This record gives sequence, structure tokens and C-alpha cells, in this order.
Amino acid sequence: MTVPHSSRTVRLAALAAGAGLALGGCSAFSPQTTTNVTYAPSDGVQGEVGPVLVRNAIVLTAEEGAPGSLVTALFNTSDQPVQLVVDVQNGAGAQTLDLEAGENLFLGPQAEEQVFVEGLDVMPGLTTEVTFIGGDSSLNLRVPVLDGTLPPYDELVADIGDQG
Repeated sequence: MTVPHSSRTVRLAALAAGAGLALGGCSAFSPQTTTNVTYAPSDGVQGEVGPVLVRNAIVLTAEEGAPGSLVTALFNTSDQPVQLVVDVQNGAGAQTLDLEAGENLFLGPQAEEQVFVEGLDVMPGLTTEVTFIGGDSSLNLRVPVLDGTLPPYDELVADIGDQG
């Protein structure tokens, strides 16, 4: 017995629709894995030291041995002031910053605050260790050292000499 052409088409369409529904339902029951991924969305690195979030941390310098500057954003997520010590390993000494409760503090050559490094003994393209100490917590980050090869870092590196 031969199946009429229209009946075969209806069966194939029903089969395709059923397969589409079955496969489409997989995403309804499987959690999206990329929503909980923590990553630094730019050139820098990030971390947490107690209630302080460190975001997009980089060190800028014109060349090895030249002055440098830590560029980062710090967010005090607590309702208490925090004193944060920042030490760039291959630079000159630690600096202390005071963050008010809930304060967002931006560091860099064009920001109000700067963690200035006298002579950074690291070649651009490598990393240097930066230690953040706040209260009972500490954080060691391997921070990229960048130069003014790419915009907008060229303008920032030019401003480092003006600040030091």
C-alpha cells in the first residue's frame, strides 16, 4: 500500500516539530554556565581583599626602570572605613589608602589618587606582584605591566611623569 504524499509530509513535519521541541527543552532545564564565570573584562586583573573589590588592575610605565603608576578601581563594599596598604613588588615602598564606607576609589595618572612607583624594575609585557592588605586580609595579584604602545594607555603613560 502506498502512503499518499500529503500524509508523508504531515508525518515528517510532526516528527521535525517534535524533535525541535525536545531539543529546545534542553535549555530550559540546563543552567547557563557562562553567567557565573568570573573574569576580568579588560587588560587588568581583579580580586578581593576583605570587603574591598580590586578591579582591572594594571601597572603603566614608559619602559623598564622608568616611573610607573598602578591603575585600578577599588570598591569598599562595607559600611565601615577601610585602610588599605598597596605594595608594588618591583617598585619603591608601600602606600596606604583610606577608603570610606561604600567608597569607589579610582587610581591612576589622571585620577585624584595615584599609587606612584619611582622606578619599576619590570619590562612592559611582563607582570609584577602587587600586594593589597586590608584589616585581617591580604591579596597578592600578578598584575600586567603595560606601556603606552596602545591607546588609551599612551595618554596615561605621558601623564605619569607629571604626577611623580
